[in-house]
Amino acid sequence: MTAASSSDPGLFGPDSITWRIHSDPSMMVGGLRALLVQALNSRAMAAVAQHSNYREEPWERLMRTGRYIVQTTFGDSPTAQAAAARVRTIHKHVTGVDDFSGAPYRADDPDLLLWIHCVEVHSFMTGYRVYGRGLKDDEIDRYVHEMVRAAELVGLHGDEVPATYGDLCDYLEGQELIASPAARDGMRFILYPPVPWPGGRYPKFPGSRI
Repeated sequence: MTAASSSDPGLFGPDSITWRIHSDPSMMVGGLRALLVQALNSRAMAAVAQHSNYREEPWERLMRTGRYIVQTTFGDSPTAQAAAARVRTIHKHVTGVDDFSGAPYRADDPDLLLWIHCVEVHSFMTGYRVYGRGLKDDEIDRYVHEMVRAAELVGLHGDEVPATYGDLCDYLEGQELIASPAARDGMRFILYPPVPWPGGRYPKFPGSRI
């Protein structure tokens, strides 16, 4: 990866809110939150369940996602564009039918791309506000606005993407969330990863219904 520089600051640049948030350890919390919420769109979850090897290679998949965020955030413009081109190419081949709803899906469907984008932005921002250094109201709007560029990378038109925190919340509040069987399975995998615990048993968390 070629890092952003003064001659080519990439998509955002060192003075952006995006650099501040995406360089903070709270991104891990925000990323896990994003995965849990994104699973509640049954078509999006079907695409993951039917085309992903997240069960067999969870760390590899996590590393690929993290690498993409690093390249598009901190890389120069060619690095960001190349990373996005690879993702768009993969998306063209991810198609199928959601077993839960019976609806077809395409990974490059603008509706699904927008869902994934909006949940990520809200989750990364929420993780930073709670576990990072916090954000002022104007910085929240700046982050949402800056991240429109990230949405454009995967094929969305900028004028179709929420550019303020209010618009982002309105979009998310208008979505129907459904915990399909595939979603429950994926969420269970995230919350109870197959990592050995002392004595070979997993801890039990009171109140969990997953």
